[in-house]
Amino acid sequence: MKKTLTAAAVCAVMAPIGVAFSDTNVSVGGYARTGFNFFMPDEGDDSTNFTYRGRFQVDAKDDSGVKGTLRLQGDGTSSDGNAGVDRALIQYNGFRLGYSDSFQTTFHGYGNPIERQDGQYGYDQASFIDYTGSVGGFGYGVGVQDTDQRNAGNTDLDFYIGTGFDLAGASFKVSYLQDTNAGEGQYKISAGYSFGGVALNLGFRDQTGPNIYSAGGDSDAGVLGEEASWWAGAKFSLNDAMSVGVAATGSDADDSEEFAATLFWDIAPGLSFRPEIHVADPGTNVGFRMYRTF
Repeated sequence: MKKTLTAAAVCAVMAPIGVAFSDTNVSVGGYARTGFNFFMPDEGDDSTNFTYRGRFQVDAKDDSGVKGTLRLQGDGTSSDGNAGVDRALIQYNGFRLGYSDSFQTTFHGYGNPIERQDGQYGYDQASFIDYTGSVGGFGYGVGVQDTDQRNAGNTDLDFYIGTGFDLAGASFKVSYLQDTNAGEGQYKISAGYSFGGVALNLGFRDQTGPNIYSAGGDSDAGVLGEEASWWAGAKFSLNDAMSVGVAATGSDADDSEEFAATLFWDIAPGLSFRPEIHVADPGTNVGFRMYRTF
């Protein structure tokens, strides 16, 4: 839940310390998140841990359409964690420049409607420059991204492109991302449909050959993946304050499947509670996260 301030209001607060703003609308938002997990492995001893995350985001936009976003975030378990910049983005009309969630993440959406494990869709961040727009009801995007921060062995810009549509509750999108250093690429297909308080989504990704973006790859370690992956999910609205999400994901990289279910409960304005059960080959995880947004 973001709070929007006029330039006059911001200036009134910041003027005593010598900060001035032009005629720009500034919105501030974020959340504090805490959680608890109980893990029951198929082999070995059970374990528990507390988790937390803090997020603070500032957006600034003026009448010319120029928008800037700065987001600070820090998370961890029961040990101390330091906050860092995980979004620094400038947008003007359809152009984007900076560091943020990658194009394929934002273009296809954030995976399945569950809390902890959102699907095999590549929840990556990258430095990039791209352009997105629409023609005749079809959206598209094209750009390049730099993966150096995530893969020391990749020194080239990687090209991507995508197109798709959203119409009457239905969506279909396809994109392609080239790992220039490996000389191979990854393509992704996703579809969704919403009706009467129910939202369905599914997706699939595969590759022309081994590359860091494919299932089984590890961009941080420079490991190339060469297998396909899939995901499917549904979210059901129970009432204005409560909904349930269920999902399944799978990867040929290790011939694994994962299943999860989450209850989304808005206890009060700005306060939500999300218990979840997550079942995978290593074992079963039961836990919850609680959010206080502002």
